[in-house]
Amino acid sequence: MLARAKKVIENPTLTVLITGETGTGKELLARAIHYNGNSSSSPFVDIACSALPETLLESELFGFERGAFTDAREKKVGLFELAGDGSIFLDEIGDITLAMQSKLLKVIESRTMRRLGGLQDIPVRARIIAATSVDFASKVKAGSFRKDLYHRLNIMPLQIPALRERREDIPMLVKTFIDLFNKLYTKKIKSVTPDVMQLLMEHEWEGNIRELKHSIERADTDSLTPEHDFSLVVPLTEASIEEVQRKLALKVLEFVRGNKRKAAYILRVSRPRLDRILKNGSD
Repeated sequence: MLARAKKVIENPTLTVLITGETGTGKELLARAIHYNGNSSSSPFVDIACSALPETLLESELFGFERGAFTDAREKKVGLFELAGDGSIFLDEIGDITLAMQSKLLKVIESRTMRRLGGLQDIPVRARIIAATSVDFASKVKAGSFRKDLYHRLNIMPLQIPALRERREDIPMLVKTFIDLFNKLYTKKIKSVTPDVMQLLMEHEWEGNIRELKHSIERADTDSLTPEHDFSLVVPLTEASIEEVQRKLALKVLEFVRGNKRKAAYILRVSRPRLDRILKNGSD
């Protein structure tokens, strides 16, 4: 994938499609492509396509002229224009409607657009980077995504593997997030203990990079230890000491993929005591 990403960076005219599970870092890759290219001084604009209804998404992308509709009291410049010679990142593009797909296809093919209510064609110079976590092939087959648009977007596909398939990246990501949150929140996290790094390396990370990021964000001491990586929700109706113990033990055991030795170590209990807690919540 890195070789393909390098080719993309070197060719700013290529349309890019980034695919991967939710939380794998598709926006991070899009920003890396933009800021490592020749247009890094130009804008990088992004929009979450799935977060907006069709009419609002259209006005955000294309803008509108004054009087285009009832509430259009002033002209609005859309994101395609704002991006200029930079990049526009269309996140979760697989969720847009067929009508919006047709309008986007026209933009890609003609490299022009019109504001809502406008009569003038406006050049689109920005690189288009799209991303999705859905199975495009299935959507095309089902008729919910245009085949011609899919092929236009898929000129240079970049598939991001799940974090569990590239565990060698975890130490670098941990350091990156520690540096980030130390700066954002004036934290003073200085280290990750070897045992917690081992746990991080072995965890399945169903939430991918996003889950790892949130785990680091929750830490509030100068050293990351295993207990920082767990959150526990117990309904008040079940909040007996025994049930809290059992649920915590189950949560830890799930995190370490059933390894009772590691679970006992994290919980600071013996193996026999752990077995008793798992059996009935008490010892």
